[in-house]
Formats: sequence, C-alpha cells, structure tokens
Amino acid sequence: MIVLNQKSLIPNSFLFYTDDFKLVLERAMKVGLESIIITGGSLSESEKAIQIANTNDRLYATVGCHPTRVNEFDHYSDPQAYYDNLVKAVKNGGSKVVAIGECGLDPYFPPTIFQLKDFQLFPSNNHKHQKLLKKKKNRYFEKQFDLAETTRLPMFLHNRNTGSDFVTMIKQNRHRFTSGVVHSFTGSLEEMLELVNLDLYIGINGCSLKTEENLAVAKQIPENRLMIETDCPYCDIKKTHASYKYLHMVPQPQVNLEEHSGSQGTNDTTSNTPEKGKGSKDVVFDDNDEMWLNPLSKLKNKYQPGLMVKGRNEPFTIRQVLRVLANIRNQDETQLAHIVYENTKRVFFPLSRQNPSA
Repeated sequence: MIVLNQKSLIPNSFLFYTDDFKLVLERAMKVGLESIIITGGSLSESEKAIQIANTNDRLYATVGCHPTRVNEFDHYSDPQAYYDNLVKAVKNGGSKVVAIGECGLDPYFPPTIFQLKDFQLFPSNNHKHQKLLKKKKNRYFEKQFDLAETTRLPMFLHNRNTGSDFVTMIKQNRHRFTSGVVHSFTGSLEEMLELVNLDLYIGINGCSLKTEENLAVAKQIPENRLMIETDCPYCDIKKTHASYKYLHMVPQPQVNLEEHSGSQGTNDTTSNTPEKGKGSKDVVFDDNDEMWLNPLSKLKNKYQPGLMVKGRNEPFTIRQVLRVLANIRNQDETQLAHIVYENTKRVFFPLSRQNPSA
C-alpha cells in the first residue's frame, strides 16, 4: 500500500519531544506501507521534503506552494524567481519528486499575508481587499499548472470551500497536466462526480469522513478513482466523527495500559478504544497486528518512545481509513487495499518501482 501526504515527516515545527522519525517510519511499514509521499507546501518545505526523501528508498516528495502560502511568491526576490526555484527543485529531486503540489484554492488567509504592501491600502474586511486576495490565489494556482505542464508530473490538489471556482479552474487547465488527485476531499456528491468526469482521483482521509454526508459521498466514489491518505499530522479519525462506528466493527485487543505507560497510579496513556457500555468487547490477541485500531498515545510533554504523540496523526493510521471505507462500501478490505494501491501507483509511480524491501 502507498500512503499520500505526510506533512508530519517535515519535522521542525512538530518536534516538542525527542526526534522519533525512525519510530514513525517503523510503525508505518509494520502495517504494510510500501512508500510514503511527503508533501511540500512551499519552496522551502519542498526542498526539505526532497532532502528527507533522499534518506530512505521508501520516501518520495511533492513540489509546490499551498494556497495559504502563496504570499511567498511575492515575499521572494520576485515571483518568477520563486517559480524558477520550484522548477529547479523538481529537477534536483529527480525521481524522488512524484507530483506538483500541494496547490489549489482555499478561502483562508494566514495573518502574514496582510503584511504585503498591496493589502495595507485596505482594511481586511474591505471587498477590494478580498478581491485582491482571491486574484492572488488564482494567479499563483495558475502558475503551478505551468509547473505541471513543464515537468509532466501529476498534481496534488487542494480545494476547500471555494464554490465552483476550483472546478472552473481545473476545467480551464485540465489539458495542461497529466493526472492528479484532489486530496482530503470534503465536497458534495455533485462536485466529486464533476472531478471524476475530469479524469481526476479523489483522496480520502479522516477529515473526509467526519459527517454522514461525507460518508454518503465516499460510498459513491468509483473504485478506480479512489485513493486514501492521512494528511499527517492532521485529519485523524476521532470519536466524534460519523466514521468512528465503522472503524470499531471488530473485537479489540485488551491492552495493559500500566505496562505501556511505565507508571503507577494515575495513567495518562490514552487510546481510541471505545468506552465500556458502547459496544466494546475485551478480547486478547496473541500479537499486535491490529494495534493500529487503538494506538496508545502520550501527551507531547510526556513523550515516551514507542507510543504516538497525542493529537499528532501518523502514517500508520492509514489502515483506519481503509477499514472505514471497506465497511461503508461493503467491500473486502484486502481487495480494496489492492485497488487503492494500483490507483496510486498508476498516477504517481507509472514506471512500477520495485519494492525496496524485496
């Protein structure tokens, strides 16, 4: 299986504890992951993603600029120089770079964007201000179609609450890029079908499975257009999500929390195990093959090697997304994993790279 979009593997802003990068990778490979794509959200992140990918045969990277970071084009010496360096990063990354992105449209604007001179002329709620922001995002999304056309790489696409704007831009530029996936999809059934009809793939993670409406859409994604991801360190499946009940449709292993925490008395080690009286059933397994269902975690200030950091999603939880999708779609889990694997390989690894462990 190949998992997409691991932002947590660019570690600097997420390290509140001892660097556990190797342990994160070990947990990922134990659940069957073959390769991991690390997402670049800016020029510097893309360069860092490539640097990390070069340390491990199983890791790959994307190069691009996230819609909430497009102000970096203007903060650079000039926008063309920023673009030229994105092209350079793709070339320097060689076969380690498998997609352009994460790029797309998003109405959210980080506070730093208001520091730009062209936005200081208007108050933040002024309609002229909003038009300038939208125009800027559209312009630099368009620029990344240039990047995809130049490099002939597929696109890793972002879309959040943009109405018809995103689909309109995709339609206008679809002839310019080979293929792509709209990741972390939370849109409507109609939007999903439009994107599928444009020969694109739909990426599903925990954020794509929050509501009953989300689940209804996920059920309808054609299997030959489905991909799964985690969007680490975000988008884990939570107890409040509509998907959670589909995750725990099998007996769960009994875990000695005191043994895992190494502490006496009050225990701050947590898992996603359903509470007593809510359908849970204590069953002791001989191995830990399904510990990804109830991963033990510690608060970041009480980090313990071997356990997840509470609130930080990891690549190995990809099995949770697969489990939910298999259950809501009434498909065999192993068969669905094979379909998703082939879809991902078709887009990002068309030359059929050999498993590095083979």
